Amino acid sequence: MPSVKNRQNKEMGRNKSSKMTKRNSQTKTKKLSQSELKLICGKSANTFNQFEKAFEASSNFDLIKDHKNIEQELVKLFHRPFTPSHINQKNDYYTYINYQWIEDQTKKIEKEDKFYVQVDSFRIVQENVYYELIELVKQYINNNRSSRRAKLVKKCI
Repeated sequence: MPSVKNRQNKEMGRNKSSKMTKRNSQTKTKKLSQSELKLICGKSANTFNQFEKAFEASSNFDLIKDHKNIEQELVKLFHRPFTPSHINQKNDYYTYINYQWIEDQTKKIEKEDKFYVQVDSFRIVQENVYYELIELVKQYINNNRSSRRAKLVKKCI
């Protein structure tokens, strides 16, 4: 009949073989000598290698130094007026907000030689739709070369 201690060990999941494996599985650490530490750690075994001086000499440090005043530059950009002074937000809010975009679009349209009698958004959209439609028809013709409909449409273009 097993003793009370053996029964308690079995209930708790302990036995002699598990004690032995725990002792054997523990790793022993070896203390390194000062000379071995110096080989591994570099110049001095008691200090970490300092990276600051090497980093400050590198080009990455220059990039960080250049961006220190970025907040000030952004504040300057936000305070710069984006519309002429004669356009007031109380009188014409749409033009006040969209002034730069309107100017950019006007310059873009002026660069392109168009046949518009009057420049407005309808005519611009109409032309874009026209060119997209032509591209779709060309794709249809290329994908369906043998069909009768594609051959007839190709004759029209």
